[in-house]
This record gives sequence, structure tokens and C-alpha cells, in this order.
Amino acid sequence: MGNIYNIYKIKHDKYEDLLVKIESVGLIQQKTLCPENYNMVFYFSESIEGNEIWWWSTYRVFIKDDIPTPKNKFYFGLLICTNVDNPNEIYAISLGKSHFYLSRFIEADFGINLAIRMADEQSILLKKSRYFTGTKRHEVSSYENFNKDSYDSGESVEHLKLKASNTDIWGDKNIIFADSIQLDISKEPSDLSKILNDISDSMSDDEIIRLPKLELISDEILIGDLNSVVLTAIINNQANVGVEEISISGINIRSLAKVNFDSSS
Repeated sequence: MGNIYNIYKIKHDKYEDLLVKIESVGLIQQKTLCPENYNMVFYFSESIEGNEIWWWSTYRVFIKDDIPTPKNKFYFGLLICTNVDNPNEIYAISLGKSHFYLSRFIEADFGINLAIRMADEQSILLKKSRYFTGTKRHEVSSYENFNKDSYDSGESVEHLKLKASNTDIWGDKNIIFADSIQLDISKEPSDLSKILNDISDSMSDDEIIRLPKLELISDEILIGDLNSVVLTAIINNQANVGVEEISISGINIRSLAKVNFDSSS
């Protein structure tokens, strides 16, 4: 029987901020285990008040008088795994709604960067893309048979569901790659060190898929220039911000803000 793991990679310089965040949302540190070369700390929502049931008061007349007002309780957890040999390598396994609190602390391109090194492109079942040219903004496509390298102009892939190229390591089930990877694999949590080491090894491999995707800008001079353009546009009232539509990344659902710049003046 397999277990489902939703794995994120944490930015090492955001680790302390992450600990502050998870404490603020009620995650309490539990046990620490050290299988192989990883230090694993589990956090759990020990005590939660629960959420009101929106329909309870409306239908209260149908319910027995001696039943107290109930609340829905949704427990959640987070397992943070730090590589003992390389403390800058930190992963988080999300359980329940804890993924909603991770977005500011993760490497957002982790899943896609892993996919282009270990996935079987022809096994793509589902692909979500963002577009920067043409009439489309976002598109979710499903496939029975995917044609290799069949991507559109201006397309940036940000969500994939497909199989790994090496099924001996990753199994033959589908894996979801986005800002995280979600895999169903016949390994227990005590074997997570092996999985994380396989991920690290794969990230050092050559790319085997030519996938159109967003690239993070790391050039400090270029970042400064672009920030200057944004600031100037805002000061001169040449920019507007609006919610475009819902985006799905990993198991996160969020809305995107769009900024337009008027370059006519």
C-alpha cells in the first residue's frame, strides 16, 4: 500500500520565518527523529477551536434541542526535514491545510525543476500553463497521448501530472509537479530520507525535458532596474492592478494579481 507525500523545498534563508509562522497558526512541535542523514521535526495542531458550521443556525429547528452547537475541526500537520550534511537543504511534507501557510517560504519552481530532470514527458496526463502571448491567459489540458515537445508560443508550464522516467526509484504511479511534488509511493515515513536523497540526486542531473517555464531572475542589477520601472510606473499613475482569475498550483488555489504598465508616455 502506498503513501501520499506532498513535498515542498524550503528556502534556507526563510526557515526561521517559517518557524514563526507555523507557531502563529497553532502548529506545536512534537517529536524529532533522525533517520539516516535527515533531522525530522513534526508539528501538529494539538488544540484548535474549530470553525462555525454556516448552516447550523438556519436548520437548527430540525435538530434535537439537547445537541450543543458544534464546530468543524480540521487538524493539520507539517514535517520539516533538514539535511544534516547540508543544513541549507530543507524540505517540508504538508498534511492537511498546512500548505496554505508555506507559499512565502518555499522555492516556487521546485516541482517543475525536478520534473524536467526525472519525468517521462510522453506520459503527461494533465498540464496547466500560463500564457504571455496570444488570447489565452491560462489553460488546463488533459491528454490520452501527449506529443513530445508540443508546446505553444508564449506558454509557461506550471503544473504537470505524469510518471517518472525511472520507475525503479519512483514507482509507476502518476506524480504531480508544481510548486511541490505530490507522489504516491510504497514507502513509509521512516523511508523519507531515501526519497529526499533521491530528490537531491535528481536535481543535480541533466535536464531530459525541454519545458517552457518561468525563470527566476537572480541578477541583482536587473532586479534593481525592473523595480525602478515598477516604482516609476506607480508614481506616475501608469500602472493598474486587478485580479485576473484563479490559478491552481500544486494543491494550492489562489488568485493572481495582474499589473499593467502604460508605456506610451
